[in-house]
Amino acid sequence: MLMAVLLMLFMPVIQQEPPKEPKPPKRGDVVVAKGCLRGGVLESADVSTPNVENQVSLITFRLTGDKKALQEIKKDHDGHADVITGELRTDLPTSTETRGKKIGNTRITIGVGTNRGMNGDPVPPPMPVLKVTSLEHTGVTCR
Repeated sequence: MLMAVLLMLFMPVIQQEPPKEPKPPKRGDVVVAKGCLRGGVLESADVSTPNVENQVSLITFRLTGDKKALQEIKKDHDGHADVITGELRTDLPTSTETRGKKIGNTRITIGVGTNRGMNGDPVPPPMPVLKVTSLEHTGVTCR
């Protein structure tokens, strides 16, 4: 008994790694997005990969995929809060993302500016694209 107590006192403490923060999905990943369907977009979506819940919130996606399926989604599911599974065709925008390309110490952009449009209003970030593979109808309508 004394030996067991001494061993426990002098054994190095095993440190557990803190749980890793889930990485946001990237281009080519299959994602599940829950949000409001409006025409050809999915608004205010909560996005997750099949094994990780709620990785990203409040993203608006432009939907692509089979033309017939997209027409059906627009016709039968407009205004519904549904669940879309699909392949992420573009990377998700980040708050630190800047437009243009950096070459050496110079950033080259084409257009009026990186943050303002022609009339000085802020330019929204590009809308990520989701290629629809399936839709789960929830029966819930959006506000």
